[in-house]
Amino acid sequence: MFDIKNSENLAELWAGLLPEQVTYLPILGPSYPAGRSLKDILNSLLTNFASDEFLAYDKSKRWHQNKQEKIIFSGITHDDNGLYIPVLNTFKKNTLKVFYYSLSSLTEGNLETAKSLASELSADKSMDSCSLYYFKDTAAVINPVRHNLYLKLITEDDIIPSAINEVSFFDQLPETIRQTFEQLGAEPELEGFTFLWREYLKTNEKTSPILCYIKENEIIGSIGPIDVIRDAWNIFHLLPPYFGIKEKHRGQGYSAKLWQAAMNIAYSRDAKYTLVQNTPDSRAAQFYEEQGLVNAQTVYSLRLV
Repeated sequence: MFDIKNSENLAELWAGLLPEQVTYLPILGPSYPAGRSLKDILNSLLTNFASDEFLAYDKSKRWHQNKQEKIIFSGITHDDNGLYIPVLNTFKKNTLKVFYYSLSSLTEGNLETAKSLASELSADKSMDSCSLYYFKDTAAVINPVRHNLYLKLITEDDIIPSAINEVSFFDQLPETIRQTFEQLGAEPELEGFTFLWREYLKTNEKTSPILCYIKENEIIGSIGPIDVIRDAWNIFHLLPPYFGIKEKHRGQGYSAKLWQAAMNIAYSRDAKYTLVQNTPDSRAAQFYEEQGLVNAQTVYSLRLV
């Protein structure tokens, strides 16, 4: 008889509901198994659910001292169609995420099950909000939030033989130019740079390489940190960096030069791939497609509470 509370049995069931190319996992986010077994990784997620310790390949540890997400093991539910994995996120406020994995599209019945689970757990855990994440388009949900997972295999073909004169490492810039980095975060779609400036660059905190595009003694764009770590299968990969160019300088090829410089560094550090996520039909998504990234999976989300 199948026992959902047996982590190995549960991991085997879960693995059978996931695509082989690119998948999206609780805690770990976008993952690239490339046909390799997911069962051991899923079992590690399930047995690590109550621990405050990061898994070795948890990419969130580059930003946080403690785990911000934990699987609510007692709330895991399955039916004939699929598996519901609830996750508590405690970053700034309590948020519940319910991940639905299935070989079939989400139905009205599945949606009601997810809502019931969310309502039960929200009352028990004092959640501020709750969202459902699923991976097959469905008529059961109108206008969900969509994010594409873009995959780029990094090879020798991505190497540029000569340096790009306008691109420099942030920590090698004169102080007067470094100070202009703060202005990036004030630009539309570049708010993430405010975090980098406040938490790392302004206070000279150590971080992985950050590349900047310089024009007329001003930083007009940046990409970084260039973090290369091992994934769950011990393969080096480039974590998604903050990346962008000031609006008035877009469309002039500067983004491509920054991206190419980042690929140089990633390749030199043995990165075999990178995974980024972005909103379909956005300017950023179009750019990634132009750089040879492939949309390998789509994540759909819906606010439940």
